[in-house]
Amino acid sequence: MSLNLEDARLFMAVVDAGSITAAAEALDMPQPTISRRIKNLEQHLGLRLFERAGRSIKLSNFGHQFLNHCQRIHNAVTDAESFAENSKNKPSGSLEIEAPYLAIEMMLEHLVPQFARQYPDIQLTFTTITAEHHKMPMRGDLRLSAIELADEQLICRPCYSYDFCFFAAPQFIAQYGMPNHPTDLVNYPCIGFPPQYRDLVDWHYQESGQEHSIAIKPSLTVDHVSLMTLPAVAGLGVIMSTMPILSRQLKSGALVPLFDGKYGFNRTLHICYRSRTMQPLREKVFIDALLMHIAEETFTK
Repeated sequence: MSLNLEDARLFMAVVDAGSITAAAEALDMPQPTISRRIKNLEQHLGLRLFERAGRSIKLSNFGHQFLNHCQRIHNAVTDAESFAENSKNKPSGSLEIEAPYLAIEMMLEHLVPQFARQYPDIQLTFTTITAEHHKMPMRGDLRLSAIELADEQLICRPCYSYDFCFFAAPQFIAQYGMPNHPTDLVNYPCIGFPPQYRDLVDWHYQESGQEHSIAIKPSLTVDHVSLMTLPAVAGLGVIMSTMPILSRQLKSGALVPLFDGKYGFNRTLHICYRSRTMQPLREKVFIDALLMHIAEETFTK
């Protein structure tokens, strides 16, 4: 047995008004319509709600008890509707963001402190993903990905464009000399990814509008790009990275760009999410905050 909530509300309106006639006037509904719906409700319940005596009506014993239940249901529905409305206006709840380690590091430093103060009811969870994870299904609510995920159910929105270039420490250049072209790097000590990261083993550069690859032979391999900075600063090899990642080392002079920054190749970071029309407000405000920080160039400073 399923109860029509509108019929329950109509029943309460008749009780509040004191008669079907008064309820019809208050609700601007035809009196026969209300009478028919109350009769249908009684037939559905199998019990009388009102004791009728001419034009006057009064609640039956069952009607009194049923009224109490209807009021509780009405209050619960009202609370649920208020909760939904407040949720639209005041973002809250948990939000999991999947992103590369360095993107999370930048967000924690530049975005999260202000965001957490502005939206204290949103609980943020950050989960790191490696190069291998970029092709795996998204498990969190949002993902920052270096590739556009091949999932028709996801919206992948370009949010940040960056260039990969080549960098080394001044003492490395003093020891090995300055290479003249990216292809020279096959004869230089380099710091790269181990063989299992097939898509990242070869390095790339752009020249005359074309992207080319270099099969380097790294003297040192690590499985995370953030770990490459330390040995590069120590003068152990050339790295392929981005200026935002190395901003501190470049400002201090611990690393310098090779080839005057030429031959860099461009990549785009995408922010991926599941829905545009029914997107939770907590997702929307986080995306808006992230895009604003990127536009203001505070994300990488």
